[in-house]
Amino acid sequence: MSRANAETISKLALGVSEDLNSILIELLEDADDQKTTEYKKLIGSILGEIYFGVLRPVYDLYPDIAPDELKTS
Repeated sequence: MSRANAETISKLALGVSEDLNSILIELLEDADDQKTTEYKKLIGSILGEIYFGVLRPVYDLYPDIAPDELKTS
């Protein structure tokens, strides 16, 4: 993977993560307890896949492009 592709993937994946967090905040405002738990699990699972399946491999190749809060070393 080229550095340019890694940077684009990082930017897009982080944007999706921000959007999912925003969706969760909106859903939590109107959700009942059971739905809130379902939303948290679903969005948490998606966020985990984005990090472990997409971002972490990219940052393993190009650790310097990882945001400070996601740097592993």
